[in-house]
Amino acid sequence: MRTESTVEPGQTSLPSTYDRFVKQLRQASQSVVISPRVFQKAMAFSQGDIAALAHVHRVTVSRSPENPQIQGFMREALRVLSNAAQIHDDFREVAFWFRNEPLSAFGHKTPAELVSEGRTDDVIAYVQSLDAGVSG
Repeated sequence: MRTESTVEPGQTSLPSTYDRFVKQLRQASQSVVISPRVFQKAMAFSQGDIAALAHVHRVTVSRSPENPQIQGFMREALRVLSNAAQIHDDFREVAFWFRNEPLSAFGHKTPAELVSEGRTDDVIAYVQSLDAGVSG
């Protein structure tokens, strides 16, 4: 599943650290759920991208942001982003990797696509192997 984004470069508000990113998500939330709007804007995903990655209809993203599938995808994405941010100083580079980098070890799928497929633990293990110097 390859998704196309309609978000133009420069329209994002992605901070340089993972901690600041999480703080931005937390501050934007009116409840305990992650705001898909803030997540998608920061990560330069379109509403359609988030819907496709979470396996829901596009309208669900705006009408039901607390939807378990949407929240689940974003939580799992945060797990991968958190792990990757531990080995790379610039969170903007981590976000670019998550969204765009095809991983040859996984059939040239991006980390975002793998999370969408329920393979978060595989991506985290891959990131940890990079940190240990095993892959890459």
